[in-house]
Amino acid sequence: LEAAADAARIAERAGGRVDGRTEYAPNDNDAGGAELVLRIPSDDLQPTIDELKELGELEELSLSANDVTREVQDLD
Repeated sequence: LEAAADAARIAERAGGRVDGRTEYAPNDNDAGGAELVLRIPSDDLQPTIDELKELGELEELSLSANDVTREVQDLD
């Protein structure tokens, strides 16, 4: 679970954030684990993925993109 905290720090250092985090306690069959949903700016995506891969065994990677260049929010 220490790797999950490291992954969050890596994402934040790249200008991203953690949008979701689920941790699984260790049991008799394994040492536990975590699932994270990370939002990472596209310019830093590949170097960030490469750094995250160094934290442990990658079981699944899913990528999606949201174009936010035209999103506007009225703060009044």
